[in-house]
Amino acid sequence: MANGMNQYSPDYTVLPGDHIEELLELHGMSQKELAMRTGVTLKHINTVIKGNARITPDFAHSLAMIFDYSAEMWMSFQSRS
Repeated sequence: MANGMNQYSPDYTVLPGDHIEELLELHGMSQKELAMRTGVTLKHINTVIKGNARITPDFAHSLAMIFDYSAEMWMSFQSRS
């Protein structure tokens, strides 16, 4: 019986950039390649990874085209940070 009492609620936040950094490593892709593929600057990729810039809906859509997460999921990662 699911009543929501046993839901996992971590006491820390995983930034969207952490997910991006992990996926880059997993896919053997550089930040520069991701910047070229998403149409943003390398500086923007780096600031998102460091947590100093937010993921916009347009950027989330670009990430969704490259990685196996929907744009909505990327926005969800952002809203939790």
